[in-house]
Amino acid sequence: METEENAPFLSFLNTYICPFKIKKKLRTMIQRIQTIFLIVAAAAALTLFVFPFANTSQSIPDSYFADQDFDVFDHISLIIAFALAGALTLVSIFLYKNRPLQIKLVWGGVLANIAGLVFAILLFRDAKMHLDKVQISENIGAFLPAVFVIAGLLAIRYIRKDEEIVRSADRLR
Repeated sequence: METEENAPFLSFLNTYICPFKIKKKLRTMIQRIQTIFLIVAAAAALTLFVFPFANTSQSIPDSYFADQDFDVFDHISLIIAFALAGALTLVSIFLYKNRPLQIKLVWGGVLANIAGLVFAILLFRDAKMHLDKVQISENIGAFLPAVFVIAGLLAIRYIRKDEEIVRSADRLR
């Protein structure tokens, strides 16, 4: 199922990156578009540990902006939700032979991400109500949960398409 456009990339992988038995698995895994979406979703979830949701120009004591940033590390629930979302998505990448379980894990990641996002919004609104005349600017971390959800849902869509193709091929046998 190699196409002309990805053949050089796959030969590079086979030659330099995966010279062992892993190369066949990796080659079939990378050819699936949902793997790309799962990698994007996992990267979005794990990048939240680098970029804050929002920041201020000055530190505000006794608030989530005490270090000038509102990020995942400000509350343990945010850490758990976004780490779980990223971990479930990363694990699901390698379960490409068990598509029903892969779909369940990606759904779990999407739901954990949405729960983390809702909790982050509630914490942000609570912190913002107690602040007077302080300029708060959103950062890239505010948009990463949306990227995760979109990539996760697209991955689920293509995993389901794969499952339908396999089922139709089984019916023909």
